[in-house]
Amino acid sequence: MCDEAFPNKSNTPADMMAKRIFPAVFKCIYCGSKSAKLSAEHILPESLGGKWELPKSSCDKCSKITSKFEMDCARALFGPTRVKLKIPRKNGKKLPKTLSVSFSKLEFNQGRKIAQENLVFEEMDVDPAPAFFVLPLFWRPGIFTPIGLSGRLEEFGMRVFNIHLGDLPEGKSNIYSEVAINIISFARLIAKIAHGFAIAVLGLDGLVPFLSKAIIVSDTAVLNFFVGADQRMIMPINSRHEISFEAVKAFVGELLVVRVRLFSAFGTPVYQVVVGSLTEQGAIRLQLPSPPAPPASAAPSGAPCRR
Repeated sequence: MCDEAFPNKSNTPADMMAKRIFPAVFKCIYCGSKSAKLSAEHILPESLGGKWELPKSSCDKCSKITSKFEMDCARALFGPTRVKLKIPRKNGKKLPKTLSVSFSKLEFNQGRKIAQENLVFEEMDVDPAPAFFVLPLFWRPGIFTPIGLSGRLEEFGMRVFNIHLGDLPEGKSNIYSEVAINIISFARLIAKIAHGFAIAVLGLDGLVPFLSKAIIVSDTAVLNFFVGADQRMIMPINSRHEISFEAVKAFVGELLVVRVRLFSAFGTPVYQVVVGSLTEQGAIRLQLPSPPAPPASAAPSGAPCRR
């Protein structure tokens, strides 16, 4: 791997929206297959505007699995967001010109409000339509705790991020939306982004990976142990998506962590994925400074709504 593969070897976040094609792998980065038919892997899903490609890095079987949970997350969490931010569709179809928005409407009886609000749906032009998305708030990865707590991903909170609220139509008082989050699918998505990024930059010989199999077979215990979020308050940056490396000391030694921030301009969480341990070759390629040991686990930042 050369310096051109990744422009900065520090922990400064890289913008994932610029077109970049990394060197081909010639091996599935998930199952290790060297099948004759290997496709390119998009490190960030195309459905979120990803333009970083890792050629010949995913076999047909693994590609179908990753595509399924990628699309589930894209539709459930980011449907209106993708339209509002004009992220092109993977199939080349035109984006819709309207969004269906649900509001609560107050009914009046002889000049007085009745107790119940009625839910109404309205098609609105995309630009003035209110839109928001929801993301999970994770704890730190379990490996950073003395006992490696399990079940932590399921103990998540949620936070709403407003893209555009605008003025509510006359007679409408609140915006309603139901979001069905498969928390393990989302953790697999974040892990898949981080794993692909690490392999693209470091190469297969630069890393002893922790998550290759867990991403495909949905190993909840492994995901709990290696996927989480930074608990610090981090200022928004005017970028669509960001990704970076950091070296973190844990009780098991020094580990390589990939930091993933989707739609970062809205002040979203910074997810941490412990992708593996560096080999000697990987350490030379990356040359990251070693920070102090992480603080004790704390509650997620923001004001989560507990399930």
